[in-house]
Amino acid sequence: MSRLYAPRSRGRLQVRGYKVIETATIDDAVGAVKKSAVDAAVLDVRTPSGSGLDVLRPLREYFEPMKIPVLVWTGSPLSEDETRAVTRHGAHLFQKPEGLWTLVNFLDHLLDQEKPS
Repeated sequence: MSRLYAPRSRGRLQVRGYKVIETATIDDAVGAVKKSAVDAAVLDVRTPSGSGLDVLRPLREYFEPMKIPVLVWTGSPLSEDETRAVTRHGAHLFQKPEGLWTLVNFLDHLLDQEKPS
């Protein structure tokens, strides 16, 4: 079972056997990622407490760059700055709501590839 930070996608990820860590604020998310060993992060771009993209920089500073996969999902077009942030941090972008199962399938494939044989 992989552990990951994934706001608002808990049910679909749990169906696949993931243990999900969910937080209410961006600050809590950064703290949770630093406290818990996570295999991946799923970030929602627009949340009531701010942008999930605000987790990208501390996430990459704390973990070795590109070590853990980051999947970003959004229901609306990204601004140029948001697009640059996603690209700069090597994150994978998915669109809501259709993209959630695509995101979960991609994560399954990505983490399965990283597991030792």
